[in-house]
Amino acid sequence: MASFRAEIAARASNFWFLFGQCRDLSSKAAFGRVVAVLVAAKLAGILRSRDWHANFSDKEFFLHLKMADLWFDAASAELDTYRAVFSEPEYDLRGQGPEAGEAILDVGANVGLFTIRYSRMFPKAEVYSFEPNPGVYKRLLRNIEANGLTNVVAINAAVCDSAGIRPFFVGRVTVTGSMIQNRDRATEPAFYTEVVNLDAFCKARSIASIALLKIDVEGAEMEVLRGAQNALQVTRALMIECHSDELAASVGHFLAARGFAATFRSIHWEGLSVVHFGRVGAVPRAESNPTVIDQRV
Repeated sequence: MASFRAEIAARASNFWFLFGQCRDLSSKAAFGRVVAVLVAAKLAGILRSRDWHANFSDKEFFLHLKMADLWFDAASAELDTYRAVFSEPEYDLRGQGPEAGEAILDVGANVGLFTIRYSRMFPKAEVYSFEPNPGVYKRLLRNIEANGLTNVVAINAAVCDSAGIRPFFVGRVTVTGSMIQNRDRATEPAFYTEVVNLDAFCKARSIASIALLKIDVEGAEMEVLRGAQNALQVTRALMIECHSDELAASVGHFLAARGFAATFRSIHWEGLSVVHFGRVGAVPRAESNPTVIDQRV
């Protein structure tokens, strides 16, 4: 009961935050409809049923928020990380920011929250956003256009240790989609996706320096890293979402052997954490106004 009350309190806090982020009356009204959809689903018990997507998926909304203009699927938790990405320290860059011509790689971009923040913060950097889910990828493209981003290249593919075609599993919400199957995902693949590895991708794109590599692939983080042996040699910093303490330890050992050390960890629950890594011996240079984002009030 205590955990249920804590979940309700957290969701209520996040809803009020998002409502306050709406920049106009039409967005506030649209967000009200989003909340109504989610509350109705919760009361009906659909959140835990197999009919979740059949009843509530593909209900897209558009919001003018203070830090981004966003298309998203109301039923797929695609707004859940907005607050963290834009206003909490776990996604603040620690150390030297990208310079002109350097790359930022967003592996597991979803609808592009991280991409929007960092492409706007560093307009001279080249941002590459990878999202395999076709429906989510369409919203990613719409969000790139809606926010006027000209330094972003979106790739409709997953990232792994080798190129090819792989099954992709999607559960109740798109943000948990992954090449790794677990209890939260469907037993059958939702679709098959093209897979690339970062070494080949960076070679094909002539990417000589990666200022920041962000990875959020719902359990397949080690596969991404194993396909980036050469890319890591020209990478200065990483942000990686780890879904267990064991995964965080594996990622840490793998990167330590390649000259990186953990510089920050934001712990959530049940082992979920966002971990930052920086190259050992690098001289940090704090980014200017790291938490100041384009508010566009």
